[in-house]
Amino acid sequence: MGRLDWWNIKAEHTAYEWAAQKAMYAVCPFGERRADMRTAINTLTLLTSQMNPQNRPSDDDLNVILNSLQNYLQCYKTEELEFDADALKKVKPDAGHR
Repeated sequence: MGRLDWWNIKAEHTAYEWAAQKAMYAVCPFGERRADMRTAINTLTLLTSQMNPQNRPSDDDLNVILNSLQNYLQCYKTEELEFDADALKKVKPDAGHR
């Protein structure tokens, strides 16, 4: 079972290791965040399967609905959902890197 005491885990990492952890979480979320994303996709799939094809929203509108479903919590309101593939390369390890 994974640890959930992030305040202690963060203290055990160097700045570089913590940045790597955050980058990995952005790529592959786990726990409640991942469950929220899966539920949003399932809900949108259910909604679109029930829609009349003539009244189906545009893909842009469906993306807005998907973002609303998966980002309903206040803590996700400021989350940037776009992934920067070079973010980890930009982080320089400090002198204490293990």
